[in-house]
Amino acid sequence: MKFAKLKTNIIDWLKSISIDNIKEISPEKVFKNYKPLDRGNSKLATNILSFSLLPLVTCKFYCQGCYDVRSMRYTSVRAKRYLNTSMAIHNQNKLANMIIKQIVNSRTCEFVRIHVGGDFFNESYIAMWQYIVGCVHVEKPNIKFYTYTKTEYTEKLKSIGINVVKSKYKDHFNFSSLENVQQMAEKYNGFICPATMGKVPNGFCGSKCKACMTRENVFFVEH
Repeated sequence: MKFAKLKTNIIDWLKSISIDNIKEISPEKVFKNYKPLDRGNSKLATNILSFSLLPLVTCKFYCQGCYDVRSMRYTSVRAKRYLNTSMAIHNQNKLANMIIKQIVNSRTCEFVRIHVGGDFFNESYIAMWQYIVGCVHVEKPNIKFYTYTKTEYTEKLKSIGINVVKSKYKDHFNFSSLENVQQMAEKYNGFICPATMGKVPNGFCGSKCKACMTRENVFFVEH
């Protein structure tokens, strides 16, 4: 499948896609050496691997100014996210085993972030992650999994060993202006992400700060 430069609006492109019309594609046709998990940006320590799906397509909510939608302007990112989503729908067993192998074979991985983009879209997909967490913990019990979700699956995810950072509360999300975030953090006994309040050294998240790996109420200043 070709992923040429978009000539149309990214949001329009994402809205034209649904879980039902994602095509089944072979990883080898998109990447020579496909590995489902990625390293993050410079803020994240090298001990974090992350997995992502297409934003908006697998999310029930579109957050105005979503940073992950903006990342879709890169052809390689679109291709990887589409492929990950296709695998998560059509080839869950193969995807799960590839993820397990990548984590277990990593010499540096301590944390796995489930979704920089995308969200849990059905029970079968959650069952895939339950299998992954269980298998990884047999080999490497100290690996910690964490995620951010706006879905109703919070308790289920926590029960299978994934730390969940709530992204949606009753009438708001967990990111806003500094003033609003301070109010929410006080109300919910939460923690404000230092990385969204100013510059932090490279590798800060996952080394100096591990709030997202251990806490439920973490709030982010829009940036």
